[in-house]
Amino acid sequence: MEGFKPPERSPEEEGKSRNYKLESGIDAVVSSKCFYPQKKVPGIESQHNAIVFLPGLNMDPGASMLKNLGNAYAESSGEETHILKVELSKEAENKKIKEIDLFYEEALAVSKFIKEKGFSQVTLVGYSIGGPRVINLVHILQDDSSLNVNGVILLGSPGLYEQDPGELKKNLLKDSLATPLEVLKRQKVVRSFMRGFNAMVDVGSSLFINSLGTDFRIRIKRDFSEMEHFNPRISEIKVPVVVVVGTLDRVIEVNKIIPPVEIENIQRSVDDSVVLAREKYLKENLFKNSPYVRMVTPTKMGKHGLPVFRPEQVANVSIGLLQRYHRQDRNNST
Repeated sequence: MEGFKPPERSPEEEGKSRNYKLESGIDAVVSSKCFYPQKKVPGIESQHNAIVFLPGLNMDPGASMLKNLGNAYAESSGEETHILKVELSKEAENKKIKEIDLFYEEALAVSKFIKEKGFSQVTLVGYSIGGPRVINLVHILQDDSSLNVNGVILLGSPGLYEQDPGELKKNLLKDSLATPLEVLKRQKVVRSFMRGFNAMVDVGSSLFINSLGTDFRIRIKRDFSEMEHFNPRISEIKVPVVVVVGTLDRVIEVNKIIPPVEIENIQRSVDDSVVLAREKYLKENLFKNSPYVRMVTPTKMGKHGLPVFRPEQVANVSIGLLQRYHRQDRNNST
């Protein structure tokens, strides 16, 4: 295959943070790291297509735990992949502004970044707390006539059901403690262990550095609050959606997104398979305006850190499902 030649950009432009003044008066800084595919994928011609990836926590886009994910999505899609981090001004974090949705403000800043880049088509990916941000982002972008949102990929995303605050924190701790044992049980232990080790270093470093700031406790409290609540904008998503949640994930639980009794009821009424019944439930109860919803529930390494430990598989499956939908949609329209 012919090598992919990324667009000409200076090193200064590539690593530069962008500052945006939002209509609310809040200042936002968007920093990014771009990953390019090493090979050109047949059928992917435009350099104006991109993957926009919003990670969990307040991770630096250049963190080693995100590098594998950035490369995996770039290779799988054949498109440049931008991992972003948004920081609002300290004044915004420290003010008790009840009338302003700060998560939505972050999504507005990302939308300005996308428009500034001049992309004609984007696929939006959100991992963990990045999921609610992506839900807000598609709400902003999907009706923009100058831009096509190819689809949304939610990886271990909160916002799909209400969570008890105490239970969420307890489950996050349980998942974190159980993950190293899960890594050691699997094949290819060296690679999995190194990815797990790098992830722990990155998360620990991020938490330590951020904890030095006076607004850290406020931001963590806000992030947890967003994870606890159902995001009502889910029902307004009009683009195809792929949801990936590990079966062993204690932070975001498959059975809480779709109660097993609901699956049994659907199966009895229409004699569907578990997979079809699950997707029927998602379309009828969550993603009510989406033309296509698919849910993937891996068991292998199926903790909350699944995308970190199996980035290539997660990227290939999620991108592949969106590509399948668009092929079928093109065939149906001809």
